[in-house]
Amino acid sequence: MVSNCYYALFNGCRSLNFIRTEQTSFTGCTNWAASTAASGTFVCSSTLGTQSTISRGASACPSSWTVSNGMWWGFYVQAKEAGATVAMQSSMYS
Repeated sequence: MVSNCYYALFNGCRSLNFIRTEQTSFTGCTNWAASTAASGTFVCSSTLGTQSTISRGASACPSSWTVSNGMWWGFYVQAKEAGATVAMQSSMYS
């Protein structure tokens, strides 16, 4: 991932309660999930982490969110806010 590509991407999105991603590291995600909803669901491959092993915090998976593992290919990020359809969706496939 490009250095700091997702810097502060969702910072301040207090209703954001769902992120699905195919990334394999949190490199470049400094403060990307700061000040999001207190609870939510983070869907990712087990390569990034599981409920017990994933990195937590503003620059990783939000601290109190539930982690759900799935199988993904390429790079894809989807985020939703309560009461909204899709707050952000981007994909990058080679």
